Amino acid sequence: MYGTPEENIDDLIWAYDLLLNTITDVTVSDEYQQEVNMYLLAGNHDRLMANKDPNTERQGVYFLTRMLHERFRHRDNINIIQGDPVTSIRYGDTVNVIAQHGHLKKIKSSNMAQWRDLHGYDNVDRHLLLQGHVHRFDMHEFRTSPGYFLNVPCTVGKDSFQVDHLMKS
Repeated sequence: MYGTPEENIDDLIWAYDLLLNTITDVTVSDEYQQEVNMYLLAGNHDRLMANKDPNTERQGVYFLTRMLHERFRHRDNINIIQGDPVTSIRYGDTVNVIAQHGHLKKIKSSNMAQWRDLHGYDNVDRHLLLQGHVHRFDMHEFRTSPGYFLNVPCTVGKDSFQVDHLMKS
């Protein structure tokens, strides 16, 4: 978010509505009892103002985490989590998801095994590395073990820069 303060607030509202609708669609009703964990990761477009001080990078994700947490505070099975710059999540012995925004140090097909070894869990069937900084979708398969590395588009706004990059992928 690097637009005017008003445009940045509009982008936050748009992202909040998108995330709120996603959670609502998944959980359908208050009777839905499966655990839902939504991790929000900060990145270089996560500022409310154009100030590029690293201390301002978590403003947008902080706002979204607080708003969504407040909205679902009565639902014990919905967890809104502000993740670390690199967040590693283990789902039993089956899958390890390693997610990051990607602006600090990018995962590439040439170094994805090192990322898995550095941030991943041992003894899982499959690793999935997710990165959003490049604003496109592409996928690479691990050559040495089961798993994938995906670049996924970020939810940073709906301006022409975002749309153009997404359409190119």
